[in-house]
Amino acid sequence: MKDGNKDLQAAEYVLGTLSPESHLAVAEALERDRELQGLVAKWEQHFGSLLEQGSPQNSLEPSADLWDRIEAAVSEEPPAGTFTVRAEEGEWIEILPGVTKKILIADPGTESESYLLRLEPGAVLPPHRHTQLEECYVLEGEMIVGKARFNPGDYHAVPAGVPHPAITTQTGALVYIKSEIHEARI
Repeated sequence: MKDGNKDLQAAEYVLGTLSPESHLAVAEALERDRELQGLVAKWEQHFGSLLEQGSPQNSLEPSADLWDRIEAAVSEEPPAGTFTVRAEEGEWIEILPGVTKKILIADPGTESESYLLRLEPGAVLPPHRHTQLEECYVLEGEMIVGKARFNPGDYHAVPAGVPHPAITTQTGALVYIKSEIHEARI
């Protein structure tokens, strides 16, 4: 066993993710290697809550309920007082040919909403104006505003009252937008 790999092997030993051959090699090395003993003790303490419910190091397989506990930990409900829309939730509404909108949240107090806008290749949104600042963040594809092209990761904002040129796309796009509340139109 190489010294540079001791910490990693100690962690994998504690978690029970080593191959049977590596598991045996680490178990044998533990009998004589004080540094390795210390590393294993460190990882046992770090992963203590997992080990309390079934000690993976004593078997070559993680405990049967390990994946259930991991899944439960990562799929807990969002904190109270927050608002979440999962990817599979919400309704896509066609607002123009080739243009659909999925409202994420609307705030009547500020008269603003956040939504996803999906544009099919060749879709066109006509020129328009906004009563509030409109913020756009391209998630997928391309969005062309007038003659300016925006790609994934690009941000574009249009202040209230400023004319907004037509929006088009050749490839299609998915865009996150925050703007004033729209009743069926953009």
